[in-house]
Amino acid sequence: MALMASQYYSTAGIRRPILRTDNLPGGRRRTYKFRHRVCRLGRNLEAFAGLDCAMNKPMRKVVDHLVLLKMKEDLTEEQETTMLDNVYTLQYHFRGILCVSLGRILSENQERCTHGILMRFASKDLLLKYNEHPTHSKVAKEFVLPYCNGFITADFEAEVEDSLEPLFRRGEEFESGIEHIILLKVSESASADRVQDMLQSLCKLPEMLPTVLVQLTAGVIFSAQNQGYTHAIVARLPSEDALEAFNKHEAYVSVFSEKVIPICSQILSTDYRVEAVGTTIQQ
Repeated sequence: MALMASQYYSTAGIRRPILRTDNLPGGRRRTYKFRHRVCRLGRNLEAFAGLDCAMNKPMRKVVDHLVLLKMKEDLTEEQETTMLDNVYTLQYHFRGILCVSLGRILSENQERCTHGILMRFASKDLLLKYNEHPTHSKVAKEFVLPYCNGFITADFEAEVEDSLEPLFRRGEEFESGIEHIILLKVSESASADRVQDMLQSLCKLPEMLPTVLVQLTAGVIFSAQNQGYTHAIVARLPSEDALEAFNKHEAYVSVFSEKVIPICSQILSTDYRVEAVGTTIQQ
């Protein structure tokens, strides 16, 4: 197969894609989109990572488990570090957890949430088993609840690409970045068609904004302790520069102003920074 074209460039910390078009038998062409030029495979080995074929991609249903904590003001740095470390290591005690991200929320919000935790499961049944797992109960009782004023839980079903890196949120793109969280209270008067149109429009954004969005999931919240929120959106971005670009992009602004705001009575938007494993949380 002959390599037709490739390009790569970066601006303001935002990753730009590499595009490659190959000639196939019968005069057909196939275009590939790579999010990184280099991935760490072995010693000093250069390879393309994050392969996204521009043809139809198989998707897989997952359950994203989002918890926004409202920690007490007198929480010490040591207590915070111990709490986050113990929550993060839950994935080693319960194999049903596909991935974990957590961190300190970057700015004040109307719900006074201070920390975010995101876990992914393959099914609702595995999430239920996790909630009943003794180690989960132990960590919550000893390291979270004593220092917590309250929390919001948003569990929702979503679809992700059925390959290892997007499913498990592994690879260079997911090592660090920003989790952009949006919780919605959709009005009861909103029709099912308008709600479905909103979710579909949101889920198309990664294809429209591949340079700033690593992944986006959205869905209907089914957890009980949701504080009245009905729908959740989780967007992973590589940096704060990418988050700023995302919030200003006309495609996102159009979807949010035309599809989201008109049918919602309340919106909570917040972000937390995900540090690479072994990195100290920035003050």
